[in-house]
Amino acid sequence: RDFPKAAKIRDFWALLAWLEERLAPAWAGRARWRLSSLEPGQLNEDALAVLGQSRLIAPHLHISLQSGSPDVLRRMGRSHYQPESLPGFLNALQRAWPVMGLGADLLMGFPGESEAEFAQTLGLAEDLPLTYAHVFPFSPRPGTIAADLPGHLPREAAEERAAAIRAVAAAKKENFLHFLAARRGSVLNMILESRDTALGISEYYASCRLTGAEIPAGLKAGLLLPVRPIRVEDGLLLVSPHAV
Repeated sequence: RDFPKAAKIRDFWALLAWLEERLAPAWAGRARWRLSSLEPGQLNEDALAVLGQSRLIAPHLHISLQSGSPDVLRRMGRSHYQPESLPGFLNALQRAWPVMGLGADLLMGFPGESEAEFAQTLGLAEDLPLTYAHVFPFSPRPGTIAADLPGHLPREAAEERAAAIRAVAAAKKENFLHFLAARRGSVLNMILESRDTALGISEYYASCRLTGAEIPAGLKAGLLLPVRPIRVEDGLLLVSPHAV
């Protein structure tokens, strides 16, 4: 309501386009936005247009997917989106973002989740170009609708299903880190989070660590730093500063 009517900000993507027009000339290359907790139903043609043209949005999405089963999503009260729409959108987006980070929230063992419904989520996780995932076993909260639904699974079963999805995501994360490390001639843009630990985050939401001997003197946390990938070590991408 605070925006001028002439801005015609009708939804989230129109808001981003409006902000991009005003902020990108001064901030592109100096700052970036990262989008999180998007639902698949938000990923439409407007999203493709905005993401493909933005100079501020990091090539990384985190999606609140929750399940790959339409029936489980219906029981969650999430029938307003369909998980099968996600691969097509991502294929189209990769024409603008040939390299991208992709995370998802997934909840396993929701009341009534059958073996077939679990298999739908497992299959979707295997098919998606995930680079990590946040996976949780269902745990009932008193007073919620889900707590009173029939068909609660044993805690052990929910944890086993969550562990299976985590294993898929962990393998994809490791593969993605090695893919980035193999691109020796490429330049990443890392935000240094701490000079003491030399840790930071690339535009693809990959955790990085600057090699200790090459941290420039006076480098401060919070700035975008061009770096080159070296190798993967202990689940991190080792990088070295790139001279601009």
